[in-house]
Amino acid sequence: MPYALFECADNGSSGEMDKIWDRVWSDSKISDKLLQIEDDELLPLFIKYLPLKGKILEAGCGLGQWVIYLRDREYDITGIDFAEQTVRTTKKYNNALPIEFGDVRMTRFENNYFDAYISLGVVEHFREGPGQALSEARRILKKDGLLFISVPVFNSVRKYAVCFEKLYDFMKTNRFIRKMLGKKKEYPEKHFIEYRFSIEEFETILNKSSFPIAHKFALGHSTLSMFNYFLEPPTILLKGTFFYNICEYISRVLKKMSEWIAPHSVLWICSNDKKE
Repeated sequence: MPYALFECADNGSSGEMDKIWDRVWSDSKISDKLLQIEDDELLPLFIKYLPLKGKILEAGCGLGQWVIYLRDREYDITGIDFAEQTVRTTKKYNNALPIEFGDVRMTRFENNYFDAYISLGVVEHFREGPGQALSEARRILKKDGLLFISVPVFNSVRKYAVCFEKLYDFMKTNRFIRKMLGKKKEYPEKHFIEYRFSIEEFETILNKSSFPIAHKFALGHSTLSMFNYFLEPPTILLKGTFFYNICEYISRVLKKMSEWIAPHSVLWICSNDKKE
């Protein structure tokens, strides 16, 4: 079974996933995201494996930085996202961009429409699991079309970090401790955020969904890859703290030993093995 991550920040954020993503993306600028792409480890993989001729969908495109970047390099790519305010922000940046509001589990596109489908950290956020999103990807992809999909993984280090996280969670939600810290007596209700799959678990899901794996790549070796937080990490894990720097050093050492010990996520490139 995948590890289910539940969180709720003290600012009372909504548990609706589209609102959570609107909140996440509201702290980012499209211009900053575009600058970061040149150093992104996904870029050489996309340049190598994405079809330059053919229709591409990024399902769950967020602010649309990959859509913008790749279209500027003559890729025929479209974006879809269900965080409505985020889509509006992107359209304000450039209203001509083919980015639209929609649910990746039930899109408006015709059967066999796309040559490639990109999903970066999306399908793990569905409480019912990734099956419906993968089924829709299979429907709108052409036979032998390419699926580029990444999810955060429940790596070896994250499994051991759960004990630390449970202690932190107790301290954060205990009424007496909260009172001492001047917080509200009752901790806000926690909501499901995402699943963390083991590599083997997700590969089983891909194979059962008729997406045979052609390539896989370990991504994101950093402090983030060592713990199971998404919205509200402990203060000691914030960038620049002593503990954060120690964890960064450890993650670099682990990567040198093997890139598969503690990656934040894995990217799989699969073909669509559906029958005509």
